[in-house]
Amino acid sequence: MTLAGTITDYALPESRSELAGLAVAPDQAVWFVEQTANKIGRITAAGVITEYAVLSPTSDLLSIVVAPDGAVWFTELAANKIGELS
Repeated sequence: MTLAGTITDYALPESRSELAGLAVAPDQAVWFVEQTANKIGRITAAGVITEYAVLSPTSDLLSIVVAPDGAVWFTELAANKIGELS
């Protein structure tokens, strides 16, 4: 959404995604968790989406943050783990 109020929607490649969290990185890309698809996603300002599979098969991803060094941290609720994508 722009400051002028223009909203842009982006279709995700994974149809069974249930989005649960967003985090903005220093490069202005937006990271998100695809809860039921078991993936971490990244979308650039140009709208390019990249997905990363999580190692735990049924992790039930919940939240995500991007550290100042660019490392991406996320919670795996069902697996009782904290994951890092760097």
